Amino acid sequence: MTMKPQKVSSGPFLLTPLTSFLIETKAQALYDLLFPIENDYIPTSRPVTFDCQLENKWSKDTHPIDFPIHDDPQLSPPLIVSHAKEYNIWNAGLLASPGIKQMAEMGKTEILKKELHDSEATKDMIQGNHTQTTHQDESEVQIIKNLQVRLDAKHSCISTITKITPSPDWFTGFQDFQPINYTSNTWFDGFTINTYPMDAGTKSGNSYLRNGSTTTETIFQYSETTVPDTFVFLDQFGSSVPPVATWSCVRLNLGTTSQSSSNLRSGSQYRSPTSRNFISDGKLRSNFPVTTPVEYSVTFSGTWTANNHPNDYPSSARFTPHIL
Repeated sequence: MTMKPQKVSSGPFLLTPLTSFLIETKAQALYDLLFPIENDYIPTSRPVTFDCQLENKWSKDTHPIDFPIHDDPQLSPPLIVSHAKEYNIWNAGLLASPGIKQMAEMGKTEILKKELHDSEATKDMIQGNHTQTTHQDESEVQIIKNLQVRLDAKHSCISTITKITPSPDWFTGFQDFQPINYTSNTWFDGFTINTYPMDAGTKSGNSYLRNGSTTTETIFQYSETTVPDTFVFLDQFGSSVPPVATWSCVRLNLGTTSQSSSNLRSGSQYRSPTSRNFISDGKLRSNFPVTTPVEYSVTFSGTWTANNHPNDYPSSARFTPHIL
């Protein structure tokens, strides 16, 4: 994203930055962070509660290839967990735990709940209901609301998971996300995340109704280069994999401001991302492992102008070729 110019105090004067950079990774993130809200200043030393909702984005319109229209397609009741950052419920590149295997294959959560209950790193564990169809802007939307979890300084991460039904072992969700502004060490007021289809690596099925045989592979994300040979999850053009779910969360204790996750996208306080992988306060909001080499593209933008810096502005002002 383009870094928003910030005024920096220096004695009695206000200084405006001379440059901005657009930085985006060329590696695929496991999820996209959209609209982080950073208006409030609640320090992470104070416990907070986030109210979340899940919106189903998986449909015959968005993912038309082999879509199981006559087989009750839906997202299973989701599980949302707050936990310590040292604990991984699931992650790409790792084998699925018995609980993740059961959830991805059958949509059941008994084993996963026991795994979470037995871990001292878990704080809250909330399971939602089935998606309910509502109407927004003359279209039907499937939403699960009222998923509330508490966070504190020790348990600062949120992870989610829901099964894509029907499917062999496919699911979606995000993991180990900290809704924190690391510059000010404060909680986000809210956030919205798009998530993509994941394969648990426990079944070999290549379409929604084909379970296949048992496998032992690591969890991975479906993209335009990793979808099965049936091309499920590709868009109508066959060129990309759209997100299958959107998760929206808002912090409840917002003082006098009344908000809910259902209207998270409204209002002028939201900032639209300019790249797929949103970057906020210098931290890339994705979980692409650092063990994998990546490339970054950088765009330099000069904001040193006569309008921004009028005092004694030179007629031949320019930047020399820069070094990265």
